[in-house]
Amino acid sequence: MLTVDEELYREFKLYALRKFSDVRNFVSKALEEAMSLWLEREKKLERPFSGN
Repeated sequence: MLTVDEELYREFKLYALRKFSDVRNFVSKALEEAMSLWLEREKKLERPFSGN
């Protein structure tokens, strides 16, 4: 179970429906995309591990 700010979720759901209106599980699809984009950004910002 996830806990998310209610207002943030409402806005996310609205935009998810706009983009993925043809997908049955549009919130899940949008969440997968958001997670992928977030991970991509975090990996670019990640500093190389020095091992020290």
